Amino acid sequence: MHPVGRLDYDTSGLLLFSSSGALTQRLLHPKHEVEKEYVAVVTGIVVEDELRATLAAG
Repeated sequence: MHPVGRLDYDTSGLLLFSSSGALTQRLLHPKHEVEKEYVAVVTGIVVEDELRATLAAG
């Protein structure tokens, strides 16, 4: 079994496993340009301009 990706520390989510090393490589290698979608759940009000500034600052 091969993990397809990883979960960062202090996060939660779904981790996909594959018995195919070829599929794992295809999903993970940047040259295959597999589209990924991330969803965040927040508490409170998010002001878009403040969020963009925070993300831009790193």
